[in-house]
Order: sequence, then structure tokens, then C-alpha cells
Amino acid sequence: MRPQLLIAADFDQQLASALETDFAVHRRPAAPGPDPLGPRAAADELAPIEAIVCETDVLDAQTLAMMPNLRLVISARANPVNVDLDVCRERGIVVATTPARNAAATADLTMALMLNTLRRVSAHAWHRRFGRCRSKGRRAGYRVWDAGHRV
Repeated sequence: MRPQLLIAADFDQQLASALETDFAVHRRPAAPGPDPLGPRAAADELAPIEAIVCETDVLDAQTLAMMPNLRLVISARANPVNVDLDVCRERGIVVATTPARNAAATADLTMALMLNTLRRVSAHAWHRRFGRCRSKGRRAGYRVWDAGHRV
């Protein structure tokens, strides 16, 4: 019998399909926020699960007690704040994380904030929006263009 895997996180469909060759894969929609999985799932649904991938679902002591066969928790975040690590340690459940999962988005945001700070994009946009572009009857040190015409 194949190991039972529960995916309760946003997960690549191709990868999930590839896992089906080695695991019996069960899927649940991810919780919209930090929410214990136990009260939302039936005990007989969780009992056979041996591995779980979760992101926002909380695996507290009550939920982990509903999963007697659990051997592996994969928390799709850098710090598994959603998992009761003490209970996992006591039961010998391995907990893995996915650091740098959002590294590309973090790098993009960092570059955008650096450009915003260096070029004062937000300040210029605010001044433009509220009509504060003029200083003593002339432009305040920069040109504003709209579709090729000077504004």
C-alpha cells in the first residue's frame, strides 16, 4: 500500500500528479488564514495520513492527535509557526520547511522599493496627484509628460 499524503497548501498540479506514482495523494484547500485543520476535517480522513504538506493550516496538538500514522510534516514556509513542534518532537515526527520559497517575489519587491526610494517615485506621484508640482510658478525640478505632451 502506498503512503498517504495530504496536500493542504497551494501546490503545483504537475508535481502533485507526479507524486501520485509513489503516494496516495489527498488534497484539501488551504486555509485562508491560520486555522486549525482538525475541526475542519473528519477524523477518519486524517487518521491514515502519513505525510502532510501545509502552509496556513495549524497543526496543533489536537489536530496531530487525530493523525496517529503521521511521520512527516512539510510546512511550506521558512518558519513552521503553524506546527506544534513539541508534539512532533515527542512523537518522532520529522518537520521540514521550505525556506526561500518566495525568494523571487522578495527580490522583485526589494528592487521596486529601492527604485522607489532612489527616484522618489511615490513622492513625485503624490505631488502630481495633489497639484503640488509647481514651485513659484514653475515646475519643481522635473518634467511631467503625459502621452508625449508636456503637462
